[in-house]
Amino acid sequence: MQKLHNPYILQVIVSLLLSVPNFFYKRLDLERTLSSKVIFMDTDIRQVAARTGLSVHTLRYYERNGLLEPVNRGSNGHRRYSAADIARIEFLTRLRATGMPIRQMQQFATLLRENPEAISDRRAILEAHELEVQKRIAELQQNLKVIQWKIQHYQEIEAQQTSSPNYSAKS
Repeated sequence: MQKLHNPYILQVIVSLLLSVPNFFYKRLDLERTLSSKVIFMDTDIRQVAARTGLSVHTLRYYERNGLLEPVNRGSNGHRRYSAADIARIEFLTRLRATGMPIRQMQQFATLLRENPEAISDRRAILEAHELEVQKRIAELQQNLKVIQWKIQHYQEIEAQQTSSPNYSAKS
């Protein structure tokens, strides 16, 4: 498989990584924690929903459908999210935002949960998704060029209308 290196993709990836708080870099790899170094935030579902932009319903759906491991519960039975849980949710949100299908996200989560040593399998899923994202970005860039051309075309028509009041254009 040929690997495409698009500077725009790298820029997007770097900006996404830089948006993650620094303590995640040292303690989390965005999918798996070092159990002895987990930073617990003990955050409730409404706070996580507000922080991630996901609905409470979506967070419950992610847990119910195996995208997240079961979240710890407080003595009152309410979900209590750790920093590791939130990092996983943010990573899943990025996968979803880039168009990864839920089934593929489930496959990734299942590999992580059932076979944490299967790094190459998870990497392969991400590489395949990266190629899809690159294709979509290329399509968007082509569409953007057409839009920019059309804008320029209209600007030229407007300039002609200004210089010649009787000018008529249909575009």
